[in-house]
Amino acid sequence: MNKDSDWMDLNDLNAELHEVKDALANLEHRLHQVQQAAIAKSELLKQQQQINQQLKESKIRRKPNAADRSSQVSDQQTYKQELQVISDRLEQIESELESRLISGSSLRETFWQIVRFGGLGIVIGLILRSCAG
Repeated sequence: MNKDSDWMDLNDLNAELHEVKDALANLEHRLHQVQQAAIAKSELLKQQQQINQQLKESKIRRKPNAADRSSQVSDQQTYKQELQVISDRLEQIESELESRLISGSSLRETFWQIVRFGGLGIVIGLILRSCAG
């Protein structure tokens, strides 16, 4: 081999190395996002459980006069609003995770790997079949 081809091979190797580093950095970033979302989701679920418990307790308690009843209804409405906000946030977190999990580039890459290895498997199968038969 001459020096020019060696140099080009090193450039190709360097470019591949940078691509791998970028992919690893993206994967680490994605892992961090998933971990943060999991923490946020568990905290929201705890809050949701606490509010549900408070809502049940407020329904169980019966207050004698009308002023106390209006206060109880107000508390229940507040709890329900908080539950709705938490539910909305949980849905948002889950949709963000799903949308980031499935990206166009990952689907493209997976598709070409299936085509490449599936095609290779078919070719090997045909060769083995012709050798055996």
